[in-house]
This record gives sequence, structure tokens and C-alpha cells, in this order.
Amino acid sequence: MPRKRKGLEAVTLARRPQALQLRIAGATYRQIAAQLKCNLALAYKAVQGALGELDDVTKGLAERHRDLELQRLERATLALWPSVQQGDKDAIRTYVRLAERKAKLLGLDAPTEVSGPAGAPLTFTLTLDRPGGMRENPSKNADD
Repeated sequence: MPRKRKGLEAVTLARRPQALQLRIAGATYRQIAAQLKCNLALAYKAVQGALGELDDVTKGLAERHRDLELQRLERATLALWPSVQQGDKDAIRTYVRLAERKAKLLGLDAPTEVSGPAGAPLTFTLTLDRPGGMRENPSKNADD
């Protein structure tokens, strides 16, 4: 059976572009399967595979863009550095902005705000264990 599976994967690979185009056009997975003359699972796999390839391409492009932007920031920093060393306040402010941008691109800064789903505040439940495995009963009064 491994041979049949490899054949199905090859068919799915070949159908990815057409399957994705159909999905973009608004076709359901059933419609895609009918158009490509395959079962629903293969239609779904073809679309998801094409989307995964796009994700990989997009990630690669984003990485290249980030690298290019970092190189530009480095060049600007090198050009600015002699003025920074001489104590030029405008150059120092500009350098700080460049450094902040670089840190942001590299993800060096800690998050400044943390929130839950859809921006809601985070909620926590704290459970205290007493020595010996006895749990604190939150409904009891602390004076008892």
C-alpha cells in the first residue's frame, strides 16, 4: 500500500494550484473534489498543501525583507556613529530610534502588554497546597 499512498500524494501535489484557485474563487471542498475528480479528503489536502506552500514562501520573503531592513539600519548606524561619539544630541536621539527599531525587528524587547483572547484581561486561578497534600479550602474563613 505504500506505493498507492505515494501515488495519491503526487496527484495531490499536481492538483494544488488548481485546487487553491478554485478555493480562492469561492468553491467549496465538495465542488473542488468534483472539479478535480477526486475525493473530499484529497481536495482538502490539495488546498491545505497549497496554502502551506504559500506560508513557507511568505515566511521566506518576510525573513529576507527583515534582513534587508537590518542591513539598512546597520548602514545608517555606521554613518551616524562618529556624530554619536562626538556627543551630538540629535545624532544620539536618531541612534536610539535606530536601536529601538532594530530591537523590534529582532524581537529583543519584552512584551509591553499581555492580554487574553480578543484583548480581554488575563485571568488566573491560584491553588495553594498545604504541606502533606491538604488543599486550602477557599470557602473557609481565614480566621477559622
